[in-house]
Amino acid sequence: MAPSARRVKRKASAISPKQVPALPDGIVTSHKKTRKSSSSDSTRTSHYSPRVESPLENLPDELLLVILSHVGEDTRSAFSIKSRRKTYYNLSLTSRRLNRAANDYLYEVFDCRVEQSQPFLRTLIANPQLSLRVKSITWVSEYPWRNPPAAGKPSSSCTRILRERLKDMDIIDRASIIKDYTSDHPGDMLSLAILFAPNLRELAISDYSWGTSGDMGKWPTAKRYGLPLLLNSVNGSSIGKLPSYQHLHTLTIRLGPNSINDLYPVFRLPALRILSFEDIHASGVGNGSITNPAVGFSSIEDLSCGKSYVASSVLSDLILSCRALRRFDYAYCSWQVGPQAHAVHYPTLSRALRKHKDTLEMVDLDDESDRENVLLTMDSRGKLDSFRDFTKLKHLAVPFESITEEEEDEISDIASTDEFDDVPVKLAKFLPPTLQKMTLTVFEDEEHTQFCSDSITMLHSTYLTDVPELGHISVRVHRSVYMRCIDFHDPKMLFLASDVKFNVTQDGVDERDITYSDDELDMEEEITLRSWLAGGYDSEDDFYGYGFIDNEDGDDGEDFEDDENAQDVFEALLGPPPPPPQQLFGGFVYHHHHHHHNHHHHHHHHHH
Repeated sequence: MAPSARRVKRKASAISPKQVPALPDGIVTSHKKTRKSSSSDSTRTSHYSPRVESPLENLPDELLLVILSHVGEDTRSAFSIKSRRKTYYNLSLTSRRLNRAANDYLYEVFDCRVEQSQPFLRTLIANPQLSLRVKSITWVSEYPWRNPPAAGKPSSSCTRILRERLKDMDIIDRASIIKDYTSDHPGDMLSLAILFAPNLRELAISDYSWGTSGDMGKWPTAKRYGLPLLLNSVNGSSIGKLPSYQHLHTLTIRLGPNSINDLYPVFRLPALRILSFEDIHASGVGNGSITNPAVGFSSIEDLSCGKSYVASSVLSDLILSCRALRRFDYAYCSWQVGPQAHAVHYPTLSRALRKHKDTLEMVDLDDESDRENVLLTMDSRGKLDSFRDFTKLKHLAVPFESITEEEEDEISDIASTDEFDDVPVKLAKFLPPTLQKMTLTVFEDEEHTQFCSDSITMLHSTYLTDVPELGHISVRVHRSVYMRCIDFHDPKMLFLASDVKFNVTQDGVDERDITYSDDELDMEEEITLRSWLAGGYDSEDDFYGYGFIDNEDGDDGEDFEDDENAQDVFEALLGPPPPPPQQLFGGFVYHHHHHHHNHHHHHHHHHH
């Protein structure tokens, strides 16, 4: 945007056509062209009339800004950002007044996945006024294996302007910032964008460039640049006169394995309401705990901690740091097992959450860890207290193990299939009367007891008095569980008949989308099913290389291209296959679809 356009004083709303050269047709987008031509015919009285060509021009500022704010607002997708940008750009060219109004929106949102960082930054550095308008920055660093597009070296005049602005901000180490700026490194772009956007409302930083092998300790670019700037402004800056980010209310951070002490200071950002982070590592022991936790100082209302390996004692400190928490979301996800157990202790979490019992509307605790590892579940995790007296809780999601009664002595698996040991939990005592959605995560033990299923069935008899608002029950089945052994048919039928939505999912896939074989068929599909479930595949199609998608854990499965390869895998997993009437692997892939449609057709969609 030309700096001169910014210096125009506010003129009367009518600008004669002489002052605004008409646009060549090619510049205006198609939908605007039609609107403009139809309107100009009706408004133009004579060639020299001072009346304005665009009906938008006649609107008062307040109305104009409201209309502009609704352009393409239906989605926040990359596509919509681009199309909005084009619309605002076209508008800004039509008149000085619209230029001023459209600029507000042209610079409001920046997403580096859609746009180039360098031209955007050049504008911010050269136009302090425009940089005040930036409200939202989404910065995703390139993955380690993808080269960022070269943005070209900034010109010497750009560099000179940057040096002057850094000087105005009393920034001491100007030389290294300028060196980074001219070296075209994405991390440096982020630090500069933050530096020149004092009115930021939303910031999302995702840095995947920390690689995988051995460089876990190496700070990625965003850790070197983006976060320290925010933290310096919070901690009393040593860098220079930094913005204080008084308006930042939404912060999303995904920076690879991060220690909790690196992050804790952002809790002090004065306007922060929504904080979401992933990959946080905190053992709760020594360095893995918060050095000086404080209570009730943070304005955060919505705290989300995804795919993290954090001890309950540390989570408790985070929860207690907030003045009034409305939403809390945590997914426990172990990625290493060692002497520091990152202990899960439900009573500790309960005590912390209870401090917010009059504000919490959503609590979601999940366990996505690899429970095959006995060390993770060896220590007693204790139980959660009842949420009965929480006054606003609408959605509660917890692992079923956190509410079941402790058994006094060890009972073997065989004994616990005996129906006398099935003591369903009285869920009604545990749930708040305001609850609208209940989600329970079940683990391996649900395969041979039906504690959870029976407990939900039992809830049905009293739910209308105990949880009258209940409209949705969801069961999350942990990925280690064999879905075929899970049975929620009884409670599902009861609640569906009462108009309560009921679904069972595993890894986000609804049980109705998982196909089972009928028992009387040969073992062929049974083997397939067990193998692809164990491997985290979404379907047997994926297993055979018809569209394999990487499972979320990040362990890369091979893409099976040929049936010999698949056969090796099966034999490694389960020994050689039983010889069925038709040969199992030869031809299975090639006649895959045909094979299903003749002799399995009757059960393939039988859940629907």
